[in-house]
Amino acid sequence: MATLCLPFADVFPDVDEAHDPCVVRLVATLEAHDGIALAHVVTGPAGAPVRLCVHHDPAVAEADDVRDTVDALSESQRTHFGHVHARVADAAAACAAAERVRRVSGVRGVETADDGTLHVEYNRDRTTEAAVRAAIEEVVTDLPGPADV
Repeated sequence: MATLCLPFADVFPDVDEAHDPCVVRLVATLEAHDGIALAHVVTGPAGAPVRLCVHHDPAVAEADDVRDTVDALSESQRTHFGHVHARVADAAAACAAAERVRRVSGVRGVETADDGTLHVEYNRDRTTEAAVRAAIEEVVTDLPGPADV
């Protein structure tokens, strides 16, 4: 058995959580491929994802082929699904914004944190980042732009 470890940020540049649905889908899809025994995310001391590791049988799936598969699946995920990360005043504002965002057609999931952070996953075929941000702004008027989060 061999292991291919890739920097998480190279695989998912706009995802910052190991349990993000895009990551879960990618891992499940990888593990269904012939020659791949296990795929998982290694997290750092603060819990941030650091590496995607893929354990494979090199007699069945060579490292270059595994890397190509990861790249293709990751690109497909990024093409179909987008993420909005926003910080609002507090947990109450985040919950209010999440409630509104969940009603946007194409939003697949919303998570909030006590510090007022929202993480939204949406289907790019059904909505846009602008529509998600507009829904948040209906509830929260001081939303920072994408570069501010």
